[in-house]
Amino acid sequence: MNMSELFPQFKQFLESEVLDKNFDYIVPIETKGALVLDEIISTMEKPKPRVLYKRAFDFLDPEEIKGKKAAIIDDSVFTGKTINKDTENLLNKGFGEVKKYAFILFDGKDTKECRRIDGINFSTILKREQYENLIEEFSQLSLKFRPSNPDHLLFAAYLPEENSSDILFDISRYTGFLVEYQRQPGCCTWSVHYPDWSPEINKKIARDICSNKVRINIDSIGHMVRFSAQFYPSLSISSDLTINDPIWKKCHEILSKPWQDEETNIKNLYESFTIYIRLKQAKNFISEIQNAGVTVDSPRMLTARIGQYYGDQVAAELKKLWRNVAEESKQEERSASIESGYRNIKYPDDIQELMKQIMVILDSDYRKENESQENQYLWESVGRDLDEIASKPGLSKLEVSIGAEILNDYGYCSPMFDLRQSNGMKEAKRSYRMSETGTFRLYL
Repeated sequence: MNMSELFPQFKQFLESEVLDKNFDYIVPIETKGALVLDEIISTMEKPKPRVLYKRAFDFLDPEEIKGKKAAIIDDSVFTGKTINKDTENLLNKGFGEVKKYAFILFDGKDTKECRRIDGINFSTILKREQYENLIEEFSQLSLKFRPSNPDHLLFAAYLPEENSSDILFDISRYTGFLVEYQRQPGCCTWSVHYPDWSPEINKKIARDICSNKVRINIDSIGHMVRFSAQFYPSLSISSDLTINDPIWKKCHEILSKPWQDEETNIKNLYESFTIYIRLKQAKNFISEIQNAGVTVDSPRMLTARIGQYYGDQVAAELKKLWRNVAEESKQEERSASIESGYRNIKYPDDIQELMKQIMVILDSDYRKENESQENQYLWESVGRDLDEIASKPGLSKLEVSIGAEILNDYGYCSPMFDLRQSNGMKEAKRSYRMSETGTFRLYL
């Protein structure tokens, strides 16, 4: 059984069990649940349903949610822990009804002993071997559609000159550490890490100095560039933090709503800070292209995904803020909070070996912290910040930040690692679990 056989079944299930029930909201569980849902919806001829991620409901007035109906959808259910928890969170926000759906129910002895699947409607049941045969196809689906959440800040620009995309690739190669991805035929996709843009952050705000990167996608014609600026430190901020930078302050004002609780307010501080840095990154990226003599027309923020993640109102306000940032003078001096943190850094020679090394560290910690739990489906993911990983012998913080970011790109879906190939599917599932919390974590 493969995806080509299952997708028609998933599509029929979605149409008859979900879309025909007139739910007010469709809520996919990130990441694979959202990717599978997007793939199915892309093949539908009827009007596309309204899809919002669970984070968006932090920004909707509770009166808009009160009494509404939502369908929450995951790609696969093992124990039911994730979908049940997310359902409870939505009900606590005021929904009148939340129905649970999954495309796949995993039928394994270990999961039967600990799962809670009451009230979950599913399309198909798969045994262990059947599901494990699909892991590679889930991998390809992830590679095809990433960036996905949390890469919700996407930008696009038009390159009018012929061969501009080739020049852009060369600029990336010589100004940062470049990683090229073989994803969709006819499209060129790569990530470039810019150490000269890495901010030195006050230790009262964050524990890590992350490697800034921009993920870039050029269409098959070579004129449209889409890029996602990324920066995810491990913040240790508190709710009484004073925000001085006007852009960060404006981001925080956009995300803050009077009905939000303390935990959401902490998330807003974190996300407003990363949005602020990523807006600066996007501006730096455009300036880098233009300074190299490549014409860029009308760089704009794409709001489809950010609207799913934050809701339309927040997306519109962030888009307006981006226009203000983009229109600032190119000669403006960078804020002291984003001055260069690295100069003349030698990049790691063997990035694949570095990622394997980081993965071994994460795997060792994962085993150690879960050794008392015999059932691996009840094992908890571990989060490790850059300081912890870089404390291992022979690793620098910059190497770890670059290796961890690329590992997070491929963490869900990478049979490329010899480590996973040699240890089989059990290691594949284990690395899935490790990547779910990522290397970076938020200190609440």
